[in-house]
Amino acid sequence: MTASIHAASSKVRQPGPLQGVLLVAIGLLSTMAVVLLAPSVPAMAHHFGDDPHTLAWVTNALTFPALCVALLSPFAGAIVDRFGRRRALIASLVLYVVAGTAPLYLATLPQIVASRLCVGIAETVLMTASITMLGDLFQGRDRERYLALNTAIASLSATVFFALGGILAQTSWRLPYAVYFSALLFLFAVLAFTWEPERRAPTQRAEENGDSRFSLGALLAVGVVTVAGGITFMTPQIQLGVIAAAHGFTEPRTAGMIGAIGSLAMPVGAFVFNLLRKRRVGTPWLVILAFELAGCGLLLMAHAGDLTTLTLSMVLHEFGCGFMLSGLMTWMLGLLPYSLRGKGTGTYMSSFFISQPICGFLFGHVQGGLGGDVLHTTALFGVGALIVGVLLLCIGSLTGALRNGDAAGLPSAQGSH
Repeated sequence: MTASIHAASSKVRQPGPLQGVLLVAIGLLSTMAVVLLAPSVPAMAHHFGDDPHTLAWVTNALTFPALCVALLSPFAGAIVDRFGRRRALIASLVLYVVAGTAPLYLATLPQIVASRLCVGIAETVLMTASITMLGDLFQGRDRERYLALNTAIASLSATVFFALGGILAQTSWRLPYAVYFSALLFLFAVLAFTWEPERRAPTQRAEENGDSRFSLGALLAVGVVTVAGGITFMTPQIQLGVIAAAHGFTEPRTAGMIGAIGSLAMPVGAFVFNLLRKRRVGTPWLVILAFELAGCGLLLMAHAGDLTTLTLSMVLHEFGCGFMLSGLMTWMLGLLPYSLRGKGTGTYMSSFFISQPICGFLFGHVQGGLGGDVLHTTALFGVGALIVGVLLLCIGSLTGALRNGDAAGLPSAQGSH
């Protein structure tokens, strides 16, 4: 009797599209945290004083959540592993709603800045918990399909949120913060349709015995490759305006047009990544291909002779990055055992977000060393991406990951699932 009840319970608790789409859609909250509020910055600064010092604090209030993700994600991963994925996700969604909507009624700028720090803490935990749950509940092609969907949704939603933020900010700079109430829908859905993932019994003991082998080497590999991928991805995101100007296209709307057209190629890249995985092309090969495509895009960007070529170079770069973001996350989730998956997700999130300031710092210093030449600097970053791809090819060949078509990642991971 007990066995039959347990079997029925197990049958009911099989994850499906509802859980997959829900966990992917939670990623919209990360995009919303910054993009939705960007159009309201001038009006908000004017309300609190309209001086350079105030403008700096208003801008920082928008970017603090991303800084929190960069600095706190490894700690969030430990929390998720220690206290449970679902519990951490529910608590972070509650904090996200409370802190996110607080600027609707807070009176001073320091109070709003403090609330934005709380949003950053909530965002860090909810992103880590949702991605970790996705890795726990889904395996193989199902997992990869949802990760590709995550990349596509993130790139497309930014445009929607920016437009929505602009419409709402025309009424009041506070009004965009009301959209944070939408997180309540995710909270209710998580409460109703998810459960705490469980270890798979056949692999539990093997994973526990293997944790010490994975803890340092695998997490270090995840962090290093993700930082390299993040720098490659962020270079034109940060520098596109100056790259376009160096080619003689000085109007901001031109750079905006190039970026908008290029960004459409990222979800296409994620879709093609998923198609190739269905045809059993190994994840390591696709990660390597991503670095080569993005590197070629940067090289073409540096040597573009006209607007069409410059736009095509951005399309090539973003297409490669669609491969990269899907591939790196697939690699990370497949590489690590259950008990380290939260820490691995935290390491991935931290490495990706910290690559943004690292990219700006490196680009500035390399550019200074080259006498301020933006295009030669861009070309060097493209060469760097190509070199990373070659290094991963060599490492994959030595470890056997490429021969085995190991979807888990470039250092082959025995015992993970």
